[in-house]
Amino acid sequence: VLLSNSKNINLTNTTIINTVAGATGINVIRSDGIILTNSSFQDTTISISTSSATNISLVDNARITNYTFTDVLLTITQTGFNSVQYLQRIGANGTNFSMDMNLTTTNRTHVNTSRSPGLNATANITMFGISIGSPIITVDYLDNGVFATCASPTCINLSYSGTTFIFNVSSFTTYAASNISNLAPTITLINP
Repeated sequence: VLLSNSKNINLTNTTIINTVAGATGINVIRSDGIILTNSSFQDTTISISTSSATNISLVDNARITNYTFTDVLLTITQTGFNSVQYLQRIGANGTNFSMDMNLTTTNRTHVNTSRSPGLNATANITMFGISIGSPIITVDYLDNGVFATCASPTCINLSYSGTTFIFNVSSFTTYAASNISNLAPTITLINP
């Protein structure tokens, strides 16, 4: 599927099956307002490729393998879990987008920038279904399951309303929302 110089296109519940070896599932060029929802790709060498100032949203797409994003404003959403909205155009590529960006866990957003460094950019994270009195942003800097409070300028709390928590991050690893009482204590050693 080629979308070139297109505006406000929504492809929903689409299965893209390629019959030509080496084909790209969807190629988006110089387009704005493209939304790809609940789509799947079969027999594609590249699931999705974008270029030249494209604005695209990927919503509830179960598995995207090989991808190339060039000069794209990208938003990725897993309904009921998390959303990541990049605030600047990014360039990223990889062999398994579903592994590089994991948004399918409640109260946890993980972007593996070791696998795809181009995804390591400023973004707004929206977490859905957060039922904490006054959530704070936490970060797992080493991706080892140990979270610490994430302070400005790395993380900025933008809003919390109902069960939707929105915050800004300057780079990526794993982020979560927490009560202050759920964090490991900070220990300071003082030498005599």
